Amino acid sequence: MLSKAAAVHGPPRVLILHLGGNDLVEQKGIALTLAARADIENLHALYPAMGIGWSNLLPRLCWRGVSNPSRINYAVKKINRAMRNLMRQIGGFSIPHPTIRAGTAGIFRADRVHLTPFGNDLWLHDLQQILRDWVDSRV
Repeated sequence: MLSKAAAVHGPPRVLILHLGGNDLVEQKGIALTLAARADIENLHALYPAMGIGWSNLLPRLCWRGVSNPSRINYAVKKINRAMRNLMRQIGGFSIPHPTIRAGTAGIFRADRVHLTPFGNDLWLHDLQQILRDWVDSRV
């Protein structure tokens, strides 16, 4: 989809990636890390002037089909660290979500997976702040 749009309009100035969280139950963290890394390196090679940002995977209170959510939340930390290092290598950036923690009250819906409107506001605030900083550093 990106290559089709880029062929018509050119690549975007910046691409934010927030992906993989739902895959962690069925796919090991290392496999997800390697797949994301390969895709990001390919995007960087195709569009070297495009800024690429990694929006950190979020911890959750509950991972569907998993009895021990802390195991998956640990994998989330490792994946985010690997992606943060990759972003530094290619001149991209990562977006931490420091206020979104598995135990923070009021940010997860009753299903303990999805964010509440307040949680979404926190997530969007993080994106806005990093994008402002990224744009300001380019001016």
